[in-house]
Amino acid sequence: MDNWNRFLEIKQYYQGSSNLLEVMAAFPKVNFRHYIWPTQALPIMSVLDGTNATCTWPMQEIGRLDAQAALDKEGVIFSKMQEYLDSEDLKRQWPRPAEYIDFVRNNIFGQPNYDIDISCNVSLFEPEKIEQTV
Repeated sequence: MDNWNRFLEIKQYYQGSSNLLEVMAAFPKVNFRHYIWPTQALPIMSVLDGTNATCTWPMQEIGRLDAQAALDKEGVIFSKMQEYLDSEDLKRQWPRPAEYIDFVRNNIFGQPNYDIDISCNVSLFEPEKIEQTV
């Protein structure tokens, strides 16, 4: 059990955006400008529906809005990441870098309220679609 807990501890530390901090530390002369991430969960099954009737357009719209939001705040997230790298106080307060970065993202960008319907009424098992594809 101790090994499992240690595995989970290591995995949580080196998760997602934590790896980016390591890259920033390794390449301090690189000008990191844009940090883009999905702001909402997307229904993956609508993309993998087994037919050509996917509904990716709403997901593309959300991606474009997320990208524009990141472009409007160029360099902000990376400056906060650099502050984290340079601050022992922040590292003590936020032992897991990914949690600090999530906190910063949410405080800078908030939770967007896109009025985009991402519900796709496509089923893998609709008989008429299966017959059309055979």
